[in-house]
Amino acid sequence: MYKFVFLFVLTIFSFSLAVEGYVITQQIQVSSFGAGNIKKQKIYITENAIATVDDGGKVVQLVENGKFRIFRYDKATGKYVEMTKMIPMVFAALPFFTCTPAGCELRKNVFQPTDEYRKFGKYRARKVLTTVSMFGIASNIANWYTKDYKELVEAEKLRAKFLLKAVKAVKNSGAMGVFNVDVNQLKELFGEVINNYGGLIASESNLMGGKSFMRVISVERKDVDPSFFKK
Repeated sequence: MYKFVFLFVLTIFSFSLAVEGYVITQQIQVSSFGAGNIKKQKIYITENAIATVDDGGKVVQLVENGKFRIFRYDKATGKYVEMTKMIPMVFAALPFFTCTPAGCELRKNVFQPTDEYRKFGKYRARKVLTTVSMFGIASNIANWYTKDYKELVEAEKLRAKFLLKAVKAVKNSGAMGVFNVDVNQLKELFGEVINNYGGLIASESNLMGGKSFMRVISVERKDVDPSFFKK
């Protein structure tokens, strides 16, 4: 009887530690200089952390104790590598930012919706053009957004919450020399994209002579143990 009660309490306690999250499984096809490869990734999203997991390990972005950190776990070596100095790379990959080694600034009016639509599985998506300015190099991107995939839309909302926390943490810590980003303006931009277009289900880009195509395969609502994002 006591054993049963102990296990029951332990189960309830363990469940209470889990936090609301989503897991996005996506496939990425990359081609460059005549060669190419296809890989799958899982993106674990919570309000305080995002982890990108593939066969080689995982990269974790984490807001902890008011600070924004990035680290990678290498599966082959079993080692953790601190990557926090690469914070500008995270924001440079987002269309809302233009970044240089000195820092980042907010960009506006970067989305150009088209009248082109396409179905990915059973979800109808709209093509939206944009560019990413990464350290002086502009890349053209064709994003496909859908409002039909409800779990994907909710996952994007949660991702936006995390990114807003990350921006606040970077601003407060002074981790970047120049970071002219108004958090309220950024929140409005995230809201506009999600409300107008929905969630990102596919993306085509050209970067430094190479091409990549990302497609979302599945989205799962899942409670995630916070220890998954820790070293």
